[in-house]
Amino acid sequence: MKPSNALSKPAAMPPLTNAERCAAYILQKIESGQIGVETRLGEPSLAKEIGVDRASVRTAFERLSATGILERRPRSGTYLKRRSLDDLRAANQVRCQLEVLGATLAAEAATDDEVCQLTTLARLLDELTTQYASGRMSVWSSIRSLEIEFHTMVARSSHNPYLLSMMSRDSFLQVCFPFLTISTSLSQDELRDYLVDSVTNLDVAEAIGKRDPKAAAAVMRRHVEDTLTLYEKVTTRRNS
Repeated sequence: MKPSNALSKPAAMPPLTNAERCAAYILQKIESGQIGVETRLGEPSLAKEIGVDRASVRTAFERLSATGILERRPRSGTYLKRRSLDDLRAANQVRCQLEVLGATLAAEAATDDEVCQLTTLARLLDELTTQYASGRMSVWSSIRSLEIEFHTMVARSSHNPYLLSMMSRDSFLQVCFPFLTISTSLSQDELRDYLVDSVTNLDVAEAIGKRDPKAAAAVMRRHVEDTLTLYEKVTTRRNS
């Protein structure tokens, strides 16, 4: 099939609800290191900071707890959930299976416009990641948003509604947020080594664009497994 000359514009996203705004604010504070595993999150203080009602904060807590990012401790409060290396491995097992299935189906079913969108997102994401590794820390929030957008776009390109449901924003956050939060603590040398040796997002998009399901699956599997390998090395070294 010949690539489409025009890049389809994604549908406009509806405005965030107060609870979604609160959840996004909490995620940003976790990534920036302002919320740690022993930092108690209070409904009144967050509601005042963000300018929303306490019910919206409570809903955000419930959503982020359901996705495994926060934990509600009885008679204590709400905290960032502590992640072990075993947690990371378990999350990666689930992510790997979903991502590989998505890439396989996308190679068979993606439209030309979807391949173009995937390629555009991948190029921008890889470029921002390179900038981040070079010390431009301000692009991190854009990387997180694009990372979620790219991988959910792979699932959307599979044209399998059940897979897309499992790879929705909340589900993706559940299995990938531990990796994204660790990324913010990597040194520039660690990030540069990772970028040199790992499969890029553009590699994934190009494999899907070649319409070869087996090749797309193999590239996506290595892309996901490379990430876990990096974090295992970093976590093991820092715990030793």
